[in-house]
This record gives sequence, structure tokens and C-alpha cells, in this order.
Amino acid sequence: LRCVLVVLKAALATEGGKNAAFASGKFVPLLNRIWPIAIDLEFNDPAAPGLGAAGGEPSLLSLLLGTIQNYVYGSIEAKKSLDASTRSPATPLTSRIVNLSLRQGLPGYLVSGSFGVLKSLALPPSPSRGPLSTSSLYPTLIKQLTASLRPKNQPSANPRYSASRTPHFLGGLSLLVNATLDGAGRQAVFSSWNVLSPLVSDLTSLRLPTCVCDALLGLLRNVSLSSFRASLLEPSLLSWVVSRLSGPSHRAAISTVWIMLFKSEKCVSLVKRDRELMARILQG
Repeated sequence: LRCVLVVLKAALATEGGKNAAFASGKFVPLLNRIWPIAIDLEFNDPAAPGLGAAGGEPSLLSLLLGTIQNYVYGSIEAKKSLDASTRSPATPLTSRIVNLSLRQGLPGYLVSGSFGVLKSLALPPSPSRGPLSTSSLYPTLIKQLTASLRPKNQPSANPRYSASRTPHFLGGLSLLVNATLDGAGRQAVFSSWNVLSPLVSDLTSLRLPTCVCDALLGLLRNVSLSSFRASLLEPSLLSWVVSRLSGPSHRAAISTVWIMLFKSEKCVSLVKRDRELMARILQG
């Protein structure tokens, strides 16, 4: 199976391979048959742990996720076919990937693999966006990320960022960015700002890796296009975004600041009244 997936993954990176897999009508059923085998080997086989880690041989599940990612990347028809051939009562492949991504204690290589697929499925106008938005993926993901910033059972403790969680935050925030690129996606993810606000508040109080900071700025840019844009005008949050104009997240910050100014007259008014903020923006 490993050799088969290695070949399929490479073939699906080409347009011809993707088209051939889709036209056969047998590719997605094959993925569904391999999935439980890969899950069992990953989590129940004592010899399996560590195979997908950096420098090691990719695990079967890691290869399977990479194969699916290559299949759905840039193809509306492939995304549509991912669950179309699932026969009841079997669990659709998209739901299986969602469940995997939310699994506690997932190693970084599987976090990256599962969110790699989900990020592609969440991009508009993907037909998979409906099932993703009606699942518990987005609110559960946001709550998990927020909870991971504090020791277990200590919700009142100060937030702390652990480098070991970077794959989770990068994958999760990047997924939320892709999912909220249009109005329908923003409505699904930002239906209640109270769910997202604690996570944003915690992250903006911490020192973050550049990749995570860029993803957070991208998410705030999309919030600026939603009906919750006024929530970003809290002085500390606005100041945090503007402060990113000088530093490695410069490009992402510029995009976010200008969208905030373009979409909110109140934001323009706040900046005009604050000479320091105005100076930072002009310097950026």
C-alpha cells in the first residue's frame, strides 16, 4: 500500500494524473478502503509511532493525506467527488479528515497533513464548504486552540505559547483564513464573535512565530470585511496590528491595516486622532 500511495501521490501532482484518477471513478472508493487501515496502523500498531516524524519514513496515514491533498488541490470536480461515492452508513471522507484534525495529541506531521487537505476544501467556491461549515469543525477548532494556551484545568492562568503547538496554530489559523475569504464563509465562522474573540485576545498578547503572526493578521483582515469589523477597533488590538508594520510580518500587516481603514470610517477617525498610530502607519 505504501508503494501504491507514493506513486499515486506523485501522479496526482500533475494535471493528467488528477484527470485520470477522477475519470476512473474508482479512486475515491480506494481512498475510503485504505483510510481505516491507515488509521489502525497509525494509532494501534506499536511499531508505527514516529514513522511520520521529520527524518523518518512517512507513515501510511501521512502518505494518504498527501495523496488526498494532491487530488483535491485546484480541482472543483475532485473536491465534489470526495464524498459523492460514499455509501450510507459509511462516514464521508471529509468528515473522517475533520475528525482526525480535531483529535487530541495528534503529532505535527498529521496536523499539517489533515489541515493541508481541509485548507484546500475550505477555499471558495469549493463544494466541500457546506459540509465543513455545518460540522462542528470551526467552533471546536477555535476552542481547542484557545484552551491549548493555558495549562489543563487552569482557565484563569496567563496564556503561554508553546513552540510545539506551531503546526496546530498555523494549520488552524490558515484554515480559518481560507474559510473566510467570502461572505458565506465569514458568516459561518464569525457567526458569533464571542467564540473567536478570546483566541484573538490571547494571541495578540503573546510573542508568536512569524508564520503564526502572518496567519493571525490574515484572519483579522477577513474579520475587517465582516459585520464584526467594529470589534477590531479596540485600541489594544488596533495598536497590535499597526505595530506589526515594522518587522517580519510587515506585508501581512499592511494588507490588514488598509482593509481596516477602507472598510471602517470609525477606524479612520481613530487613527486621525492618534498621532502615534498615524505615524506608524505612514512609516509602514
